[in-house]
Amino acid sequence: MVKSQNKYINLIIILILSVCIFLTGCAKNSMLVEDTGFVLYFTDADGTKLITKSYEPVEGDTISIVENLTEELKKNSFSSTSVFAGSVDVKSIELNDGKLKVVLNKEYETLKIAQKLFFRAALVLTYTQVTGVESVEFFVNEETVKYNDGTVIGPLDSLDFIDINNANINNYSTQNLTLYFSNSDGSKLKKTMIECVCYDNVSIERYVIEHLIKGTKEEGYLSTLSGETKINNIVTKDGVCYVDFAKNIGNEVAVSSDVVVYSIVNSLSELNHITKVQISVDGETDIIYGNIDLSETLSRNLDMVESGIEGQKEE
Repeated sequence: MVKSQNKYINLIIILILSVCIFLTGCAKNSMLVEDTGFVLYFTDADGTKLITKSYEPVEGDTISIVENLTEELKKNSFSSTSVFAGSVDVKSIELNDGKLKVVLNKEYETLKIAQKLFFRAALVLTYTQVTGVESVEFFVNEETVKYNDGTVIGPLDSLDFIDINNANINNYSTQNLTLYFSNSDGSKLKKTMIECVCYDNVSIERYVIEHLIKGTKEEGYLSTLSGETKINNIVTKDGVCYVDFAKNIGNEVAVSSDVVVYSIVNSLSELNHITKVQISVDGETDIIYGNIDLSETLSRNLDMVESGIEGQKEE
C-alpha cells in the first residue's frame, strides 16, 4: 500500500515538473517573438498622436519586408487610424547604402500639415526597424518633399521624431550642431558638424546627446557612446547642463574614458548657454569614470581635440 502511494506521489511530481518545463518553454518562445517583432505606428482615433501596435516579422529581403510593413500600415482598426489618409499611397521603394527612397503619389500633397508630419514619422519609425534601413527620404513624383516653408526635408531617421506626440509642428528650425566623436584610435576627439531639424518643444541639449548616441560612420571617426544608451533627463540651469543617463555611458569600441566623457562635455559646451556639464548615471554622481570624477562639474577640454579637422554635414 505504501509503495503504491509513493508511486502515485512520484507520478504527480513528474506531471507538475513537466507542466513547469512546458510553461517555461512557452514563456521563452513568447519572449523570442516579442524581441524579434516589429512595432507599427498609427494615429489614434482623433488623429492627434501616434500609437503603436506589435507585429510579427515576415521573412524575406529588406524591400519585401518594407513592402509588407507598408501594407500593414494601411490598415485601420477600432482604436487606430492609418496614416495613409485618403488616396495617399507609395508608388515605389528603393534601397541604396542604407537610405530608403520612398516615392509617393501626388495625393500626399493634399494632406494637412499635422497629417504629413504623422505620416512621415509613422513610416520612418516603422521602416528604420528593418535591418539595413538607416534613413528614409520621401519624394512625390521624383521631387523631394519639403516642409511647409519650402525647405527640403531630406533623409530622416528616428532622431528626427524625438517626442513626436508633443511636437509643435508649426515651430521648428534648422540647427547646425557641433559634435565631438573619437579619432580612429580612440585617443582624441574629432570635431564635426551636422545639420538637423529641431522642434521648439524639444531641448537642443537632447538633440546633441541623441546624435552622439546615434554615432557616426564617417571614415576616421569612432562613436563614443553605445547605441543602447538612454537619457533619463537633461536640463540646463545657470549655465550648467545636467545630463542623467539610464545606464553605463561607455562604448564597446576601444575608446578611452576621457574621450567618452569629453565628447559629451565638449559637444554640449558648443551651445552658447552652456559653460559646464554635470554627468550622472541613474541619478548618481559619486562615480569615478576612468580617471574622471563625475561628482565634479566639467568644462570644455580642447586639449582632447585632434587638430586640423574639417567639419562635416549629416546626410
